[in-house]
Amino acid sequence: MTTHLDSLKNYSLVVADTGDIDAVARWKPQDATTNPSLLLASAEDPRYQPLVDKAIREADGDVGCAVDALFVQFGVRILKHVDDSIKKIAHAREGRYELVVLSDHGQIDTIPFTQNSDSAF
Repeated sequence: MTTHLDSLKNYSLVVADTGDIDAVARWKPQDATTNPSLLLASAEDPRYQPLVDKAIREADGDVGCAVDALFVQFGVRILKHVDDSIKKIAHAREGRYELVVLSDHGQIDTIPFTQNSDSAF
């Protein structure tokens, strides 16, 4: 049985705007976006307490690093449930996609991603 959401995906790009990893997993959007206020709300949710604990533990007392680490953890987990958008973009760019990480702590060198790459997102 085709749902309304499935029908919508035939004509539109469905994008989740949330920090709720479970919602993204349930609805399987084609792309996702979030923002600090949505991530803060999710960080207060008991389901995601392990992510908060891990970010704090790994930051060694640096609040900025803890926030950055937490946002990255949410982003990685959200993208695991997105409908292969990165692969589609890479394919459209002839198999090359460059991941750029922006942070107030400096820029990290990027490595081109190809479908044959062992890199995991």
